[in-house]
This record gives sequence, C-alpha cells and structure tokens, in this order.
Amino acid sequence: MKDNLNSYKVINEKGIRVNKNKYIKWVIQDFYERGQLPELIKTAIQRDVEIMIKGEEQSASGDVLGDIIKIARELPDNKNRKIEEYQKEYRKEEKNNRHAFQTYAQLLDVKKEYERDVECYYEPFKKMLACLVCFAGSTSDEEYLKIAMSLENEQENLCAYIRRYREVLEKLEKIPDTRAYQSCPLLQFNEQIKNLPEDEKGFLPEFESGYINEVNELKKRLNGILNGRDSNRTDLEKLKKQAEGLQKKWNQYKEDSEKRIAENRQNTLRCRRQFEQDRLYYMQRAIHWEYRAFLKKLLPLIYEIADASETEDKDWYIKIGKRARIALDHVRPTNGDAEFFLIDYGDEKFSNSEKIRVDFISGDACRPGLYCHNKGKQEECFCIIPGRNGNEDGG
Repeated sequence: MKDNLNSYKVINEKGIRVNKNKYIKWVIQDFYERGQLPELIKTAIQRDVEIMIKGEEQSASGDVLGDIIKIARELPDNKNRKIEEYQKEYRKEEKNNRHAFQTYAQLLDVKKEYERDVECYYEPFKKMLACLVCFAGSTSDEEYLKIAMSLENEQENLCAYIRRYREVLEKLEKIPDTRAYQSCPLLQFNEQIKNLPEDEKGFLPEFESGYINEVNELKKRLNGILNGRDSNRTDLEKLKKQAEGLQKKWNQYKEDSEKRIAENRQNTLRCRRQFEQDRLYYMQRAIHWEYRAFLKKLLPLIYEIADASETEDKDWYIKIGKRARIALDHVRPTNGDAEFFLIDYGDEKFSNSEKIRVDFISGDACRPGLYCHNKGKQEECFCIIPGRNGNEDGG
C-alpha cells in the first residue's frame, strides 16, 4: 500500500506526465480488492492527497487549505524575526544616511566660509603678487637695467589695483586671524559613525504587536486542522480571507520597508558622491586661505611701493627689489604647511625639472617664478606666478 502511494509521489516529483484519474482509479481498485480501502483513505489524507478521492467539493477545500498553508509559510511570527530584520536594516541605513548628511553639512560650512571670507581675495592676490615678483627680479644694477620699464609699469599697476580692490583690502586688514584652513571634511570622509546615536524610533513600530498576534492565531488554527484536532472545515474560506489579509499587510510592509531602505541607500550614495566631488574642489582651494594670509602679510610693502614717487631712482628700485625677494622667498604666512618660494631662470631647481622649465614664459626680461609646496613635499611644488626667461624668440 505504501509502496503504491510512494511510487505515485516519486513519479509526480520527477515531473513525469501521468493520467492522474486513471492512476487514482487503479490505486483505489487495487486497495478495494485487498480490502484496504479505509487505510488508503486515511493515508491519503495524511499525505495531503485527499483531493484525489473526495470529489469536487472536498477537492476545492483541499485547494483552499493548500493556499492557506502556502501563505502561512511566508508570514512572520514571534519565532521568525523578519520584521525586526527589516527594522535593523532600516536603522543601519538611516544611521549611514544621517552621518553622510551631517558630514556633508560640515563641508557646506567650509564652502560658505570660503565664499564669504576667502574667494574675494584670490584675484587681487594673483594680480598684486605678479607685480611684486617683477620687483623681486631687480636686485642689482644689471637686472634693473633689463626690466626698468617693467618695474615702472608694475608700480602703476599696483596703484590701480589698490583703487580697484580698496574695499576688499580694507576688509583684509581687519581680519585678525589669517590661519590656514585645516578642516577634517577637506581631508577625508570620516567613516567612523559609531558615535552617532541609534534611531530608537525603529521602523513602522505600530505594525508589530497586533499583527504578530493575528499570525500566531492563524498558524495555531491551521496546525489544529492539519493535525486532525479541528474537524470543522466549513469556514476555510473565511480563514483563507484572513490569511490573504495578513499576506497583503505583510507584502505592503515589505514593500514599504525595502523602498525606504533603498531610498536611504540612494540618498547616502548621492550625498557621498557629492561630498567627494566638492571635497576635491575645496581641497584644491584650501591653499586660498594661505593666499589670503600671504597677501595680508605683504600689504605694507605693496602700499609703500604704490605710494612712492613716480620719479624714484635706480637705487630705490633695487632696494625694493631686494625687500620683495626676501618677502616672497621661503615664507610660511601661517602656521600651516604651505611654503612660498621663488625659482629663478637657470637655477638648480629650474634646470632639474622639465615641469618647472615649461612654466617659464618667453618674450620678456628675466624674472623669477613664484611657487608653493607643502612642508616635507618640496618635490610636489606648483606654480602660482610664472617666471620669465627673457628670450624674445621663445628659446
């Protein structure tokens, strides 16, 4: 008897196409002839194949029961912490999201400070420093004679710049702190988020208590039916509707949870991408805090040159040239790592670097170029004001 039923089951699991009605009739006939039909029925019920022998009405009931079993397997209960897993995942992504936005907010503070207190000094710094670099190229009689006309022009330029940027320079004079800007958000995205508090509110907390109780009650009744302790099957349809209602609620919960978790991940990723883009932008402009400090340090010399008579003699220009060279060469305007220095056409640094040689512009008398590097990274210097090689032919 068991062999016949097991054979039917094996054939079914392997997917072999059989005529179920003929097969069932054959099994029933076989058990009937041996006087074992009651045992067949009992075994069939235990194996959930009662739909084979009970007619259309009972077959429909078996289908309903199967649907309820299928639904119940997917529903969480107090032993299956699916809801808590979603809540845990949501809190994790929410924490990442809050951290990303809080860190980016710090970078936005850098942006606001830069636009408010630093950006306006970039243009006057570049223009006025170009004038001073020209003066730094006149420290002897020979050098003065080569660039005398340029020195007079640059003196006039300084006067014009002071008039053009008067409000900016007056504002600069009043700034008490010209420190370098050294903010963590400019350096890296801080991944240490353990200090952020957990979101204790959780995720859809009102969903848990009543829902779990309903699911447990449904599964309890279903187990009673399957174990034969509950013989009343007239309200299976009602039980199925209850199961479908719970399934719909659970599906909606999963959909909402996954959607909100995905939204947090997307927002976190978007924020981190924007952070990295802006971080690189302001890393490149972190030196502008040093520019501002350097410009303020040079203002007394700039004013002195601009206030001088237009008929100053050679000795005055050479003297100013020497002071300009001292003021521009190997200077750290703040307590930061940036150091400004001059490189002359043909000197050792010029000769040893193709990159520096390319920086120098042809077509004017010789004058140094102004460069900057960070402390301990002299080989990574970059050009601020290009020098001149004094070669009209470009060679």
